[in-house]
Amino acid sequence: MATTNQPPPVRIAQYGVSHAHATGHASVLNADPDVDFVGVYEPDAAAREKARALSAYDGVVWYDSAEEMLADDATLAVAVEGHVHELLAFARECVDAGKHVWLDKPAGDDLADFEDVVAIARKKNLLVQLGYMFRYNEAFQRIFALADAGALGEVFSVRGRMSTSVGLDTREKLSRHKGGIMFELLPHLVDAVVTLLGRPEKITSFLRNDEGPVPEFDDNTLAVFEYKNAM
Repeated sequence: MATTNQPPPVRIAQYGVSHAHATGHASVLNADPDVDFVGVYEPDAAAREKARALSAYDGVVWYDSAEEMLADDATLAVAVEGHVHELLAFARECVDAGKHVWLDKPAGDDLADFEDVVAIARKKNLLVQLGYMFRYNEAFQRIFALADAGALGEVFSVRGRMSTSVGLDTREKLSRHKGGIMFELLPHLVDAVVTLLGRPEKITSFLRNDEGPVPEFDDNTLAVFEYKNAM
């Protein structure tokens, strides 16, 4: 009988269900034949019960605690999918427990905390992957390769725009973060700009609330990144 060297599925758990991408990520984990989606822990009872009714979580094991989820040595990685303000704390628990982390974006708003999580992961030889999918997109990969090869000449200008519609609940939750919709959505494009041009010398931001219902939430935003020979 012929044998194959097909590796066993990677055991991955999910921490949190409240991120905007949580349900989609659970669907992918469930559908991927290379993944054994072992279970989910969500600390908020209301969010947990709401998620139970979604098809993405059909048949999923629900852990009673983060400790129970992280104690399983066979689980190699955890997808961190809590509210944005919860992400870094959840990620720290995971790397402390020796788990690789798939960390949704934006990765909190405390750079020092994020750097601590990465430092712990490096010390333990763990991976922390951020949810910036554009960097793996074929079109973006082509742009980066052309720029690296010098085929685009000297890049002096990069422009990007992302727009979305978010409801009152999302506006209220995100209003605690400086930057509003730019903080939540634009890291995708910041990631691409920094890949092309590196760290900017100066950033000027324009943060406005133009639509209303949550005045603390900046819903019309712009940032200009300045470089020696580009913006």
